Amino acid sequence: LILDLGYNYLNNLNGLFENLRILESLTLRSNMIKSIKKSFFPSLANLVYLDLSQNQIEFFENDSLKNQIKIEILNLN
Repeated sequence: LILDLGYNYLNNLNGLFENLRILESLTLRSNMIKSIKKSFFPSLANLVYLDLSQNQIEFFENDSLKNQIKIEILNLN
């Protein structure tokens, strides 16, 4: 499953991805995300691609991606 939420002015990701265990690709490019917290990606065990580029990330909480062991591509540009 591929989900592209780029260019949507998102700034809070709490609860958006709770039951998306089959998600493999997530694009959050060009939003208004300022922080990444552990609670944002609770059950994305099959996530291979995550694009957080072109955001305003100032804080990346430790272990935010701890359960995403399959990630091969992480874009933070």
